[in-house]
Amino acid sequence: MSVSTVSPIRRAATGAAVTAAALALGLGLTSCSSTQASEKPSATAEQQQAPVELADAWVKATDGDMSAVFGTLKNSGSSDITLESASTPIAGMVELHETIVENGTATMRKKEGGVTIPAGKTAALEPGSTHIMLMDLKQPVKAGDEVPVTLKFSDGSTLEVPVLGKAFSGANENYDGGAEHAGH
Repeated sequence: MSVSTVSPIRRAATGAAVTAAALALGLGLTSCSSTQASEKPSATAEQQQAPVELADAWVKATDGDMSAVFGTLKNSGSSDITLESASTPIAGMVELHETIVENGTATMRKKEGGVTIPAGKTAALEPGSTHIMLMDLKQPVKAGDEVPVTLKFSDGSTLEVPVLGKAFSGANENYDGGAEHAGH
């Protein structure tokens, strides 16, 4: 049958059927590939996603050049993991710190070895104890500000978390950071 002898109605119906079949085939292929992609995440995605969350996170509001991040690290993984470092664009330097009391004076110092969070457990970041120290602040931190912080762990994973600025009158320990930070 030549194209010139097919009625316009029959030609339209045949074209619609071909279009519908092509559309159905395309949707079937798309949903198949989407299912496969979501069932098996890439190795890069697995490496980036930390099994740790930082709950109740906050940063001390300040007009000065130092502050600290506090909260509770929760490890939902099946093995221990260590917080090795942290960073934020608002500070020139970020260190993991601990507070020790010597001769009745509380002093902060760099925490060697990071902060280990046991599998299925928590580790507290608290004023007067272990915390993330922000030094050489590039701007004040006001109550209500949201500060982006990136945590880096021993398994190569990272966690980016917004931390809320909070007015707090405590956490006024001395800093044992050497001559370059003697004024802190």
